[in-house]
Amino acid sequence: FDMILFFCAQDLKTCWFGLIEDNAFSALEERTIPPENYLASLHQFLFDQQLSSADLSGVSVVVGPGSFTSSRLSLTIVNTLHFVHKIPLFVLENPLLLDPRSLLQEQGIGRPILQSQYARAVYRLPPHITQQKVVS
Repeated sequence: FDMILFFCAQDLKTCWFGLIEDNAFSALEERTIPPENYLASLHQFLFDQQLSSADLSGVSVVVGPGSFTSSRLSLTIVNTLHFVHKIPLFVLENPLLLDPRSLLQEQGIGRPILQSQYARAVYRLPPHITQQKVVS
């Protein structure tokens, strides 16, 4: 793989975008943004690197554990790239909340996901979703 996009969003305040070449980061940025700005920020990151999705040979994403909202939004973005552009997808679990460089060193680009499948989030606890009201 030539150029792999790295995406890590495990909390609501920050996320990481990076480019992996030859098993090392050629670019890595931590961004302090809310999840609703992930897509625009990823677009800006790729623009700043003078790249588009067509230049990517894969996407490596941290699937958790972490914030439910951050995980769901980041996975929606990378699963879309995976399906629409047929970009290979790799998943990493980061239960120790390692920094991206340490995570890459420990796990590489991650476990490959088949083209017909999608990445799923990993959580520490069940999501706190409002219980449906029982009407009597």
